[in-house]
Amino acid sequence: MKDIITKEQMFEYFRGNASIIQKHELESWLQNPDHVELYFHYLEEFEKQNLAFKADSESEIIKIWGKIENQSQPYEMKLNNLRKNTSVWVAAACVLALLFLTYLFQDKFFLKEYHSEYGKITNLSLSDGTKVTLNSNSSLMVPRFGFGKNTRRVILEGEAYFSVIHSPTNQKFEVQTSKDFKVEVLGTEFSVKNRNKGIQVLLDRGKVKIHYSKAKKDILMKPGDLVKLDKNGSISKEAVKETKTFTAWRSHKFIFDKTSLSELAIVIKENFGLDVNIKSVELENKTISGEIEAQNVDELLEAISNIFDLQIEKNNNTIEIY
Repeated sequence: MKDIITKEQMFEYFRGNASIIQKHELESWLQNPDHVELYFHYLEEFEKQNLAFKADSESEIIKIWGKIENQSQPYEMKLNNLRKNTSVWVAAACVLALLFLTYLFQDKFFLKEYHSEYGKITNLSLSDGTKVTLNSNSSLMVPRFGFGKNTRRVILEGEAYFSVIHSPTNQKFEVQTSKDFKVEVLGTEFSVKNRNKGIQVLLDRGKVKIHYSKAKKDILMKPGDLVKLDKNGSISKEAVKETKTFTAWRSHKFIFDKTSLSELAIVIKENFGLDVNIKSVELENKTISGEIEAQNVDELLEAISNIFDLQIEKNNNTIEIY
C-alpha cells in the first residue's frame, strides 16, 4: 500500500484518467481512516476548480444516460464516432464514480466526526461558537461544511455537555441521539447522555424541548429538570437538586449518591472500557456516597479500594474485585 497519494494523482483520478493499478492503490490507501479526511479535502478542492461537477448530479446522470441510450446508429457510424462515444462513457463513468463514492462515504463526506477516547475528555468549539465538552468513549458528528440556514444539527453517541450560543436569527440547535429522539434549543447549557442503558438530558440553564416520536407531545424542560429514556422506550421527567452530580465528569470528578458497586461497574465500563467482575452479590450491593476526583481509572480504583477495604486486581481489560 502506498503511504502517499499526491494531490495531482488524486485530481487525475477525479478526471477519470487513473489506471487500474492507480485505482487499486487509491482503494488500499483509503483503508486508512486518516486518509479519508484528506481524500474529501482534495475532492472539495477539485470540485471548486471544476464547476461542471457542481451541477445537479441527478439531472446530469439523466442527460448522460440519455446520450448513451440514444446511440442507436448503425455499426459503421458508431465506429466513425468512436472517439465521441468514448468521451461520453468516460464522462458517465466519472460522474457515476463520484456519486458512488459520495454515497458510499456519505456520512464521512457530509459529517465530520470528533471522538474522545476511553479515559479522555475533549473540548470542542463549533463553527457557530457553541462549546462542547465530550466525555470519554463518546463521539460527535457535525456538518463538515458548516451549519445550514434553518438548523444547527449534531449527532451524539456517548455523553457531552453543550453551551449553545444563541444565533441572531433564532436558529435552533439540535442534538440527535437516534431517529426517534432529539433535543432542541435556542441558546442554553445542558448535558446529553446516550449510552447502552438509555438516554438522559439534564438542563442547567435556559429552555430545551425534547422531541420523542413515541411520546404524545414534546417535553419542555426548565433548569434542574432531568429527562430519562430507558432501553424499553419509557420516558420520564424529574427535578434534581444537585445538577453537578450529572456533570462533574467535566472536571474529572465522580459524584455518587448511594451508588452500588454494580452501578459503579457500569460507570467504569462506559468511561474506561474495562469489564468489572465483582465476586459476590453482597459486594455488588454495597453502596457509596460522596465525591472522588480521579484523572484515570487507576486513581478511581485506588479510592474505591480504600473506601471499601477491597482487593482489586487489574488484568488487561478486566478488573476483579474481592
